[in-house]
Order: sequence, then C-alpha cells, then structure tokens
Amino acid sequence: MKIKRAFPVIIGLLLVLSVFVSCEFAYSSQLDATKKWVDKYVSVMYDEIKKYEGKTIAEANKMADEVSDSIDEKKEKYADEEYPYDSNKTMRDVVIEYSDYKDNVLYYYVAVPIPEDDKDVAETLAEEKGDQYYVIGLITVKMDKAIEGHSEDELTIDKVTKKVYVSAKLPDEE
Repeated sequence: MKIKRAFPVIIGLLLVLSVFVSCEFAYSSQLDATKKWVDKYVSVMYDEIKKYEGKTIAEANKMADEVSDSIDEKKEKYADEEYPYDSNKTMRDVVIEYSDYKDNVLYYYVAVPIPEDDKDVAETLAEEKGDQYYVIGLITVKMDKAIEGHSEDELTIDKVTKKVYVSAKLPDEE
C-alpha cells in the first residue's frame, strides 16, 4: 500500500531532478565568458545612468559630460578584449550596439552573437528556438512621461534597469 502512494512522489522527484541535471549541463565556458563580458560592458553605462534616477535628462546630460571620456575609455578597453569563440577577433568585431526609445522608455542594448558551436546550450538558456542566438545586455531607462513631445528639462528619469540574458531575438525585434 505504501509503495503505491510513494511511487508518484518518487516519479515527481525524478522529474524535478532531471530538470536540474539538464540545466546543469547547459554550460559553455565561451558562452559564460561572453556573458561576463557583456555584463561588464553594459555595467559601465548602467552604473553611471543609475546615479541620475530622479533627475531630469538636462541635469543628467550636464553631469554626464564630466565623465563621458572615462566611460568611452572603459568601453574602448573592453571592446579590444578577445572574442571567446575566436582568438583572431576582438569583441569590437562582433558586438552589436543599438539604442532607441518607445513611449516613455529609452533602451540601449549590446548583443554578441553566439556561434553554431553553442547553439544547443544557447537554446536551453534562452528557452526558445531560433536561427541565431545572442548574449544581450539591456539597459532600460524609464521616464516619468512619454519622450516624444517633451524637452530634456521636462523628462525625469524614474527607473534604470539592467538585464543580461540569452535570446534568439534582439530587443528591437520583440
């Protein structure tokens, strides 16, 4: 009697364990290095922009002028680092940078393509199927009102967020 009741519990535990095991093996040192690089690269901008929460865009621009050279130097240095998948390339050779806005949100992202070698790992991490996968670092800057039709003095930065993830879609394609 007790074995019959324990059987579904054991099956359930085995299923949960198999999920953990499959996630554990979804690893690639090159992909991990790429994720770390993307995080480091976007953090340069994120750390600076985060300081301006609660300030207007005009105030942020004035303060940013003082540190923009330092930000550019760090980004240049990081861009010269070796691409983990090909030692003959730098990150500058493969990185995609894009910024835009929609409604009351500015967004900036960096995307690094993941080669075919790690497609299976990327698919597992992205939890979606796709032809091309990317490590994406996304910074969003939420304003207090719609960007269109307002001056820099009228727009206040409400919240700044950063996310690093693997996806089969670039943020502007979603």
